Amino acid sequence: MAAGKHMVIWPKARVTVDGKSVILSAGDLLPDGVSDADAANLVSFGAIAGVLGSDEAEKPEKAEKADKPKKADKAEKTDKVDTVAAKPASVKDILAEVGDDKAKAQAALDLENEAEKPRVSLVQGLQAVLSAEA
Repeated sequence: MAAGKHMVIWPKARVTVDGKSVILSAGDLLPDGVSDADAANLVSFGAIAGVLGSDEAEKPEKAEKADKPKKADKAEKTDKVDTVAAKPASVKDILAEVGDDKAKAQAALDLENEAEKPRVSLVQGLQAVLSAEA
């Protein structure tokens, strides 16, 4: 996953960057060095969203073409978050994604416990997965 193209939308999210635990806040861009597992979990749990217009931000020569003003409009939207992806995943969706995978359950529990108001039903469901015998 490319760094800087995804923004944290949860109040807090913990990730591993180059082997160290880092807490990101809402609005922070995903840094270089985020582990693939953390990035996949953040996407599946709805904790991050893609930043619109990131392709145009990296290639300003495309946005500067005067003959196509629509591309210039897109370049102005580079810092806006895709609001469709901004809604946190439902408890049902998260538990379905986690299944009986204890690593995913722990990652989801860590993320949920860092939220301003952790969802009790999600925390209980994730704890049940973690306490289940293999």
